[in-house]
Amino acid sequence: MNKKQRTRATISWFIPAVLLALVAWWQLGSSTGGSGIAQAQVVPVPAAAGETPATTGETPVETPATPETPASQTGLLLSFPFYGNTPSLAWSPDGSRLAFNSAFRSARNRDEVAALSEALGLYLYEREGAAVRRLVPEQRYHPAWLGNERIASACSHYEICTEGLYLTGLDGASQHALDAGVYHTVAVDDHQVLFYSGYPEYTQWNRLDIQTSTRETELSAACSWEPPAEMFVDQCLQQVGEMRVLSDEAKGLWVQIGTEPPVLLDTHLPFVFTRRAYSCQQEHRGPVAPCLSPDGRQVAYVASAENGMELRVHGLPETQEALAAMHQGEFPVGSVIPEVWAPPGTAPEVPAPQGTAPEVPAPQGTAPAATE
Repeated sequence: MNKKQRTRATISWFIPAVLLALVAWWQLGSSTGGSGIAQAQVVPVPAAAGETPATTGETPVETPATPETPASQTGLLLSFPFYGNTPSLAWSPDGSRLAFNSAFRSARNRDEVAALSEALGLYLYEREGAAVRRLVPEQRYHPAWLGNERIASACSHYEICTEGLYLTGLDGASQHALDAGVYHTVAVDDHQVLFYSGYPEYTQWNRLDIQTSTRETELSAACSWEPPAEMFVDQCLQQVGEMRVLSDEAKGLWVQIGTEPPVLLDTHLPFVFTRRAYSCQQEHRGPVAPCLSPDGRQVAYVASAENGMELRVHGLPETQEALAAMHQGEFPVGSVIPEVWAPPGTAPEVPAPQGTAPEVPAPQGTAPAATE
């Protein structure tokens, strides 16, 4: 084959090959919107258990994340050391966060405040992730939620902080809502707060409307630890539905569902207030009350610690069987019921005096013994 014949043979197969390539390129371009660039393939993700795969050609529907099982939310979720001698706790209305303070009672604790200044302040426990963060790096007292994103807190002239009533957002930014010293704050709703002040212009319990800046004064003459019961929302509950909790100074944290035997959930002893408030006769004594979340599924408990206090948050199960499995201590479940806390609707059992025999009921059908 001479040179001219080889050239003709090459052209005879080359031109058809080029034409075929052009046709293929055109077909590919039309399937990708005419750009000529192949789009990445969408690889279907295998459906998780319980999900329905999206039908080809339809817009996929986002499936909500499956919530964690109750078992993964039970038990000790948080153990957080903090300091001071006047702790108070408050759950947000939606139960997503717990506000608590790390603060000392008065100027008598000036040395402790100076030594622990980097740890004192207003804190948040975030239920999602069981995390804690310091919201305000200054001593504050009696946090109270106004809605789910704003906290009222107080400082009086007896304490080492800038006195007044404060409103703080979740970003830590604070508004100084009242200059006068405030001893105690509780929430009325998402825009009203009750506060107690000993100053002449705000004596006794008062109500402040955050939206209108209007105030009502002298609503109650009770002491600073006794807000008017019918006027505020309790954000530290000891009973939600059938779930009840109790701090026992001798044993720890008890939990009870309905009339079932109570269970000793935590043997760490509670932090105990050792003296009354300035004007209260009976309040502000004894163990710090534990606080149930609004849904009754978590309890925040302040335990004593060697160098201060410890916030311990437990996740609670829904059933007595699961709760009983969490019992602590050497006592069989239900064998010891704190004297101060009998099951609802029952009277606490009063032990017979020492040296006396227990009363034995008469057999049925016999007449009671005659009395002189």
